[in-house]
Amino acid sequence: MATEVDPLAFQKGFQATQSIFDNAQRNRLQDIAMRRADEAYQQDQAANRLYAAAVGPDGSIDRTRLVTGYAQGGLGSKIPQLQTQFAAQDKAQTEARKSQIENGLKQFEAMGQLFAGVQDQASYDAARQQAVSIIGPEAAARIPAQYDPQQIAQGQAQALSVKDRLAQELQRLQVGETMRHNRTTEATALAGQDLTRRGQDLSAQTASRGQDITLRGQDLTNARAADANNAKMTQAQQERSRDANDALGLIDMADKLLNDATGSRLGNIVDAGAGALGISMPGAQAGAQLKALEGALVSKMPKMSGPQSDKDVLLYRQMAAQIGDANLPIATRRAALNTVRQIQQKYAAGSSSGPTAKPKPSLSDIFGN
Repeated sequence: MATEVDPLAFQKGFQATQSIFDNAQRNRLQDIAMRRADEAYQQDQAANRLYAAAVGPDGSIDRTRLVTGYAQGGLGSKIPQLQTQFAAQDKAQTEARKSQIENGLKQFEAMGQLFAGVQDQASYDAARQQAVSIIGPEAAARIPAQYDPQQIAQGQAQALSVKDRLAQELQRLQVGETMRHNRTTEATALAGQDLTRRGQDLSAQTASRGQDITLRGQDLTNARAADANNAKMTQAQQERSRDANDALGLIDMADKLLNDATGSRLGNIVDAGAGALGISMPGAQAGAQLKALEGALVSKMPKMSGPQSDKDVLLYRQMAAQIGDANLPIATRRAALNTVRQIQQKYAAGSSSGPTAKPKPSLSDIFGN
């Protein structure tokens, strides 16, 4: 008897087999999608860790360290995107700085024209009122109320110097932007070679740092031994003499810095305006050093004794506080400095058995490198 095939049963069997195959394929696709999602998540986490490690104390990103981390962490395919992001950030920062400089140039130009026509107190008062619309009420309020042709001339000279430096920086930014654009393609092509060299540099730096740490450890050991020996030889009278010598050295440095420092309220305002635009004027630099020396001289105040000690302490503090005040005339600050010198010499003279005078300290000796 011939066996007959049931078409319906065959069709059901085929459909069941096909269903099993389809389910298995869907499972594989789901597994692939999940693996890719997990890989993307892991890459994002790795990128976050690399970013966190590359951020400095001031919030800036060490780009070299970040790109190197990407290459070593298996994220090399994302480096072009990262470089494109850096280029966009640089462009945005450059545009923002250019805008700031252009606005600053307009303000200095307008202020220069405004005060160029000032001839007396009345025209000076009118110019001060108009300055509010140019530099704002807060900055305009710092302009001295009393008309002084000498201060105006000094302020205009400083403003002209700031304008020249801003114009030069603006030109450098424009040239740098063009050069940066031209370097982008070349930098991408040389990225592989550059990463190899950086890896070698990192290895060399690591070895050098190890040697440096060893040398520093030896230096610290020697320094501690020397400090211990010096401590045994130090006496109160010698300490006072040494502090006096240090203070007199600081006073000499302050005396020289006063030749370059700003010595008027208007000049100080110009320096502050330049500083807000990233320009450090020579007068402001000398003023900053004098401010630091002022604090150092306060810390070097001699140990005073006797019936006049209380008055001398008060006078010393008052005179030291005037040395770094950029709003005071230079002659007033130099007179305060000479008073501080006289007080130091007065109390240093009582140290007859102190150590011999040592060379005058430099700024790096007093405040560190």
